[in-house]
Amino acid sequence: MRSIKFLVLTLALVFSVNMLSAQEMEAKKYDNPEWYRIVYVDYKPGKTGEARKLINDYFKKAGDKAGTSGPVMEFAMNSGEYDYMYIWKLEDGIQSLDWESSPNSIKWQKAYMEMMGSEDKAKEIREKYSSLVSSAKSELARKDNL
Repeated sequence: MRSIKFLVLTLALVFSVNMLSAQEMEAKKYDNPEWYRIVYVDYKPGKTGEARKLINDYFKKAGDKAGTSGPVMEFAMNSGEYDYMYIWKLEDGIQSLDWESSPNSIKWQKAYMEMMGSEDKAKEIREKYSSLVSSAKSELARKDNL
């Protein structure tokens, strides 16, 4: 019974301190935030070179043809569970995530299809690339302007 009273008293104290600090806070937006999407990819063993070749031969070339931006940075990872890290700047900030199909994505898709010559060939290359990926994850980050 004593431990329950102590827990209730502790929680009441924590909440009252949080309420006091919340009353002193002011709303503040970030000044010119830059948002990035970071994608980590783990390729299947021995398949990194083949995957990178597909990226360079098809996906990057489609981006060049469409005039859309690719990753602003790419890192070959030397430790951890992922082989590569790709970083894209969200040109329209966080609002870039509001699109189900963005205008740039559509431009890229059209350029890619045109390059491939057929939907079947385009699908074949995408599926080939996907078959080389063991796992991937995507995160969002805001550039910290200290």
